[in-house]
Amino acid sequence: MENQIRAIKLSSRNQILDSLSTDETRTILSDLKHVQLLRPQVLYEAGKPLERIYFPEDAVISFFGDTREGGRIELWSVGDEGFADLAACLRSLLPIAQSCRLPGLR
Repeated sequence: MENQIRAIKLSSRNQILDSLSTDETRTILSDLKHVQLLRPQVLYEAGKPLERIYFPEDAVISFFGDTREGGRIELWSVGDEGFADLAACLRSLLPIAQSCRLPGLR
């Protein structure tokens, strides 16, 4: 397991995962896996249950909200400095969707 933790630390290009202590990494290790994100893959639709949290390495994930006129507008985006689903905190307040803006790893 220690080798796996070292490998995650060495290979992670996500700043949040990289900042975790060894104990914190050990806690989430079994839940982490790399996935390839494609554009314009929809990762979450407003009103649906959360299935995954993404820690982008070289992908960019965009968050969208609906306008009163029936359109859609990008609210913010997340890259290797953060994670998606930050919107989990806001779901009860705002109808937010997210999709992959730039393809990459997970």
